[in-house]
Amino acid sequence: MPRVKALELYDDPHSEYSAKVKVALYAKGLVWTPVAVPCGSTRSPEFRAVNPLGKIPALWVTFENGHRELLIESEVIMEFLEDAFPDAPPLLPREPLARSKARLVSRFHDLYVEPALRRLYPQVAPSARDPRLVQALWGHAAVREVFKDLRPAAEEWVAMKLKQ
Repeated sequence: MPRVKALELYDDPHSEYSAKVKVALYAKGLVWTPVAVPCGSTRSPEFRAVNPLGKIPALWVTFENGHRELLIESEVIMEFLEDAFPDAPPLLPREPLARSKARLVSRFHDLYVEPALRRLYPQVAPSARDPRLVQALWGHAAVREVFKDLRPAAEEWVAMKLKQ
């Protein structure tokens, strides 16, 4: 594989998936350029021309030979960064069981935390907020379970990272 020359990231500051990729870029010490989503919307025809799925994050990778590839989906992007930059600090532990546990933290976010939080997104703006709905969603058993289960998993991951 040719060497990577440049990384350009389409993201949104409110996207948890974009945040995961930015954490990985910073953790590996990589230089990258943020790119504004055309017309300010992932639904715009201009952005759909970049990424037909209309999703962020999306990472343009430019190689030294001039070839460019667009990578989408946070997990795919992070796996690419891990593989393409083996001399940068690793994102995952080397030992297979520890790697699996680290991947679980990311999957836990994708499958349980983000869907629970997504229900609250329409309630962010105070002018549109319905306090009864927020209370009902926050009080929903599934949401409480996600956050109850998250703390031990996060604490175990941090402890594992500190041992490395």
